[in-house]
Amino acid sequence: FPFTLPGHAYEMFPHSERSTARRVFESSDRAIAPSEYNKQFMQNELKIRTPIDIVYATTDVSDFEPDGTEIDSYQILTVARLVEKKGHRYALRAVEQLVDQFPDIEYRIVGKGPLKNDLKSLVDELGIQSNVTFLGHISDSQLRDEYRRAAVFILPCIIAEDGDRDVIPVVLKEAMATE
Repeated sequence: FPFTLPGHAYEMFPHSERSTARRVFESSDRAIAPSEYNKQFMQNELKIRTPIDIVYATTDVSDFEPDGTEIDSYQILTVARLVEKKGHRYALRAVEQLVDQFPDIEYRIVGKGPLKNDLKSLVDELGIQSNVTFLGHISDSQLRDEYRRAAVFILPCIIAEDGDRDVIPVVLKEAMATE
């Protein structure tokens, strides 16, 4: 039976998954990539010869429109799982550098994940406990409020040691929609 597979992120970027991804994609009739970057990766890194169509990843951001909520000039927001590829360590180090000049900065992190304890330890090591709040998982309405109050949204994604990476994070679209 003919079938098509999507090539998004975690199933093909980590080094440990690449040979499996290559075999699976090669057994399909077509592949779908959510971006030109993914398509190029699939062709150049995974050496996939299967035809690849791009279907851009989209999301409905109508719930994230500005609503007149007052922005907190010192609030910085990140919405992301607490995993290496999201680059939280870099954001925390940047906040540490800003705190001396802007002691009222409040960096709020929405998300949960396996690096929570490591990131909390880094916050303690950097001495910015009073400037950083880990919110964990929150409701959709609270998420919209967080976006609307934040003056700055940051998502310092990196290529993780295992090769995993982000391509088109939905949270960037949500943050832009919220202005």
